[in-house]
Amino acid sequence: MNDTTTHRTPAAIVARLIVLVKPMLPIMLAAIVMGVAGHFCATFITIFGGFAILTAAGLQSPLPTVGTAFGCILVFALLRGVLRYAEQASNHYIAFRLLALIRDKVFGALRRLTPAKLEGRDRGDLISLITADIEALEVFYAHTISPVCIAVLWAAGMTAFTAHWHILPALALLAGYLMVGVVLPVWSAKRGQAVAREYRQALADTNSYVLESLRSLRDTLQYQDTAALRAQESLVTQETELFADTIGNNIRIAKRDATQEEVEAACKKAALDDFIRSLPKGYDTPVGELGGALSGGERQRIGVARAFLHDAPFLLLDEPTSNLDSLNEGIILRAIRAACKERTVLLVSHRKSTMAAADVSFSVESRRVS
Repeated sequence: MNDTTTHRTPAAIVARLIVLVKPMLPIMLAAIVMGVAGHFCATFITIFGGFAILTAAGLQSPLPTVGTAFGCILVFALLRGVLRYAEQASNHYIAFRLLALIRDKVFGALRRLTPAKLEGRDRGDLISLITADIEALEVFYAHTISPVCIAVLWAAGMTAFTAHWHILPALALLAGYLMVGVVLPVWSAKRGQAVAREYRQALADTNSYVLESLRSLRDTLQYQDTAALRAQESLVTQETELFADTIGNNIRIAKRDATQEEVEAACKKAALDDFIRSLPKGYDTPVGELGGALSGGERQRIGVARAFLHDAPFLLLDEPTSNLDSLNEGIILRAIRAACKERTVLLVSHRKSTMAAADVSFSVESRRVS
């Protein structure tokens, strides 16, 4: 994955989406023709009504009788219904065919990226991309491309029809079309961009919350509550989350009722006790916002100390020494080795020196386990 991301303009994105319509261009053209004809039918229903009023009042009218006007209204009304149905059916056929194609492309891209390159992606964003964002394209293909073309052709036709009678009403009509069809939509879109971004982020956050809450639901139900489940396992990741509090309280998160002696014993196993005692405030030293006052290795050792303090039957370690020097790594690995006698430990690492502490090790290379 490239380090730099190419940001496409809205016009470029729309152009790429329109290119996908090329294989179904005949259907799209047919939809546009039927849409334009249908709109003219709907418009001339009103016009024929006006002609009927003129005829009934004895004024000059293109139609000889009121019955002729009502006959034209009936025919155009029926045509309007048929043409509208055919236009919408064509547009939705194109939209659903293209949605299937786009979904196939998206899942293909995800399969190529998964799992390593999607590690940092929020699950809610992915779900929004695969579901809500792609579904939103149905509006573009079924209710945007063809309707825009229809609106332009219909407006041009009605302006020409009006100009046939007088140029001033035609110019006023054209100005109204431009205001309603161009100026107001552009102005509204610019005003709504910030709201749209907030809505999409809120949707992604909701998706993330639901997914994170439901993940491992079977295991949660097995233990009846999450507290019982968490009591069975300890997890150390490469990135340790710290709160704007003291070192002692950040470690004590793993066991709220832990005594000071238990906290210090866990820190000794994590090669952290000597460092903490060298600080002026010791265990009462603030770690700063997100642990900004500590180095990466110090934050990682706090995560390891939490795991030792939690003292669960199952210990999962994901690169627990990636930010440590050899000396501190050796101290922690000896503590982990001792912990293996009382619990199950699953250790994941790219370092051979780290994996040397394991009783049994497996290597994955080119999708093969050895």
